[in-house]
Amino acid sequence: MTFNPMAKSIKKVTPKKRGRPATGNDPVTTFRVPDDLKLAIDKWREAQPDKPARSAAIRMLIEMALTAQNAPIMSAKIADDLGGFA
Repeated sequence: MTFNPMAKSIKKVTPKKRGRPATGNDPVTTFRVPDDLKLAIDKWREAQPDKPARSAAIRMLIEMALTAQNAPIMSAKIADDLGGFA
């Protein structure tokens, strides 16, 4: 075995990642919301004791709708007749 004095002095440097650091773990989903529905969401969230942000309120409302017991299933035609939402 030969002696190499430079072998231990060279360290592997990992470069820093470029760009903005990640702020969340969940993927982003975007969708369009009519003004009247946005106002209804804002009215609902203001009535909550913890005053959630709009995005948190939307997540809460979706979870409530998905976990509701005996929730009626609305067809796309009925939803369309109601203007897109109940």
